[in-house]
Amino acid sequence: MNRTTKSDTGSVSLSDVFKAGIWVILPLVISGSGNLAAQPAQPYPSNDVQPAERNNTGITGPERGFENKNEEVISVGELMTWNRRGDGYFGNFMDQALQLTEDPHSSGIMLISPESYGTEFVLTYDVMTLQPATVLVNMLSASNGDGSGRLDVPPGFNGDLSEWTEGATDYFFAFHNAPHMRYPFLLQRSPEGVSQLGEADRNYMETGQWHQVEAGRNGNRLWLTIDGTTVLNTTDSDPIDGGHIAFRIRGTGAEHASCLIRNVTIQTPDR
Repeated sequence: MNRTTKSDTGSVSLSDVFKAGIWVILPLVISGSGNLAAQPAQPYPSNDVQPAERNNTGITGPERGFENKNEEVISVGELMTWNRRGDGYFGNFMDQALQLTEDPHSSGIMLISPESYGTEFVLTYDVMTLQPATVLVNMLSASNGDGSGRLDVPPGFNGDLSEWTEGATDYFFAFHNAPHMRYPFLLQRSPEGVSQLGEADRNYMETGQWHQVEAGRNGNRLWLTIDGTTVLNTTDSDPIDGGHIAFRIRGTGAEHASCLIRNVTIQTPDR
């Protein structure tokens, strides 16, 4: 992925810096808001996880990954074409990240891939939560459950999972979920019921920091890594079919969810 950064190499006086500082701070004072979307454009936050430092722990290991692979790099513009559901804001932040923000009365917002994937793939990306109450979810292999790999989302679906596709199956990774009094966990959801396949021993993410996430599947084996640490690594004795990938965020109580997502890739075996 090509990345360019524009910079001003001209001289800057002390008075210019002082004036600029006032205009950066003043909107925050007036609005009283910490909402990133409500502030003037600032230099892109690039702390913690850089593309050159990415540790794709789920890709090269014989237990989880693929010796030979195809990698699909998904731009922010492409993410904006995915199936968007729920009441909230889906925005392109400086052509470098996707911003997802719930409306105050949202029941969760989702972004669903247009493509269906088989039973062997790895999703990697960077994420920064902008609100402490944000719970992050990745749904893998989401389908109608009929073996076709298709996912027909009801036209009126607004993000409320109680109204999710009837008969659907998926793997449900939830993390940054301390606001829900839980550690990261993995569920298998189907018409037959919900089975918990694993739960981590602690939480691994902080609000306002970039974290690298990897969620993957290799047949009946599933895993989640955060910043290169394996958080969940388990097998499903009754694995479901392949299907679509989805991002989901949900707030807690009266607090809404918001995050930035960047550097999204999906890797599949090259055979």
